[in-house]
Amino acid sequence: MKVEVFDDLHSLGHLILGFLTAIIPFLRVAIVMLFILYEIVEFMYKYGVKKKREPVENFIGDILEYFLGLGFGAVVVWSI
Repeated sequence: MKVEVFDDLHSLGHLILGFLTAIIPFLRVAIVMLFILYEIVEFMYKYGVKKKREPVENFIGDILEYFLGLGFGAVVVWSI
């Protein structure tokens, strides 16, 4: 399986959201859980209703982009 990372404009949004999540410590767990829940709902419902399924590679890529931003933000926060 070839995971597609940074395949569209939303990918930059996932990266930025992950970075901002690392900077906001009191909402970190809630934002991570909401993002993952949103991605699961988007994968299962939004593309299933239109019969245009999102490939699993894009779903995993979206999660990877978010966690890449989260990790980068954590490194920046911890280095201060």
